[in-house]
Amino acid sequence: MTLGLSAEWQPDSDGILSRCAARVILINQNGRALLIRGHDFADSTKTWWFTPGGGILPEETPADAARRELAEETGIEGVELNGPVMRRNGLFNFTTVQARQYETYYVAYMSQTADITAAHWSLRERQLLERVEWWSATEMRRAATTGERFFPGVLPEVIEWLAPGWDGQVREICDTSGENVG
Repeated sequence: MTLGLSAEWQPDSDGILSRCAARVILINQNGRALLIRGHDFADSTKTWWFTPGGGILPEETPADAARRELAEETGIEGVELNGPVMRRNGLFNFTTVQARQYETYYVAYMSQTADITAAHWSLRERQLLERVEWWSATEMRRAATTGERFFPGVLPEVIEWLAPGWDGQVREICDTSGENVG
């Protein structure tokens, strides 16, 4: 295991550590998305916001992994997932290595406020994750001007696209910025 990366990360044919992951864009009745703030294991001053989600286990479908990760990272269970709504290939620096993540995104809508809990965070998540908050696209754009980072970088546009309801289209995003992107 490389510093901060679990065994699910395996080298691709080009030698870059990679994994498949599933994420949930959870949107509340006010059009705000639930995001998690985390930091780099190698440099805790490098922080960013991202959607709940993580690696897909061998016996899971992407939707199963998205549900499991949402429950583990937020305590929220029983939401109806729509999609996939988006796929993303992200190439980024994390800890001391370059990594690639093949992500499948789902959207879920909540009509009421949920109690968020970190009770199910693993030790690794407790070391990496800092807090969970609801964000509007406008707030994300404003915070980005003060140095806050959101990933993927098009997240505000994605929230605006999905907040009124998913249109059934699947978007493809390729992010090869090389930045820390969660």
